[in-house]
Amino acid sequence: MIYALQYFLQFSKSPNAIFGFLKVYFGMLDGLLAAEQLPEEYRDRCQDILCNDCEKKGRSRFHWLYHKCGFCGSYNTRVIKTDTAECSTSN
Repeated sequence: MIYALQYFLQFSKSPNAIFGFLKVYFGMLDGLLAAEQLPEEYRDRCQDILCNDCEKKGRSRFHWLYHKCGFCGSYNTRVIKTDTAECSTSN
């Protein structure tokens, strides 16, 4: 999927087309995360994240790769802290 995204972004000049593609891609990631079962020791962990799109800090449920911004819905985020305490977010 990443190669398709790179190809699309390289040759597409329309911001609306890029937005539509990312909306579909983020929807696929939502489905992937909903279907995935994390090991018991990771299920209640949270991570503090910084969104590279809206530039807001927030919390997300633990995952090795994907962290969704609770404000704008983007997965263009980075982890700034991993917390081992109970997670109180619905993300």
